[in-house]
Amino acid sequence: MIALIFVHTGCVQKEIAYFSLFDLKGRVKKVTSSRVDVFKVGDQWKKANRTIERTAYFFNAKGQILNIEFQSYDSLKKGYILSSSNAYLYDNKGLIKFTAYYNANGEIDTKFEVTKHDMNGLPIEEKLIEGNSVSLILSNYRPDAVERLSYNEDKKLVDKQTKVYDHAQIVTSESLIYFGDTNESNVIYTKKYSYLKFDKVGNWIERISMSGDSNEYSYIEEREINYW
Repeated sequence: MIALIFVHTGCVQKEIAYFSLFDLKGRVKKVTSSRVDVFKVGDQWKKANRTIERTAYFFNAKGQILNIEFQSYDSLKKGYILSSSNAYLYDNKGLIKFTAYYNANGEIDTKFEVTKHDMNGLPIEEKLIEGNSVSLILSNYRPDAVERLSYNEDKKLVDKQTKVYDHAQIVTSESLIYFGDTNESNVIYTKKYSYLKFDKVGNWIERISMSGDSNEYSYIEEREINYW
């Protein structure tokens, strides 16, 4: 996934791509992503009648992501309500410094503080702050994958999240592995993606997400993308 920010070095403006955050390219202004359950009839995927959840991503003209809004469907109100949101703050060089996670009441639940970037401006070390608890997250970027390793206050590995990319930098799969107190690994989820439609810029606008190897649980993601 790609998002663009800009680092100012003197009078030179350097463009940085955040592949691990957003699967996007071009001068994106807003993305609205919808998720709907699907079921298979013969060899064809059929959509359910209602979108499960929606997510809106907002970017400024520089390509910096400003915030993300998560919406869920309320059957009583028969509409979508804000369930949570993220806000991003940058330092004076244009690098992401903080990410704040807000609940539906507008209160900060979690905050990420980036303490180290790599030579390309990508965050490789973050503090995860939840109340009085502070955890460490280390990110490793490779051409074919991104790994995020989470450690607790005792420096014990808690979980590992992995995104795998193809040669065109499109996400092909994701996984999350949790490591318990006995250091035994437990796979929380694995996802595989199959892409159905792309827009003229080359961003995907429809894909199927399949759970693990069984494909027992699947849903379609659709993206409406607006550009500057």
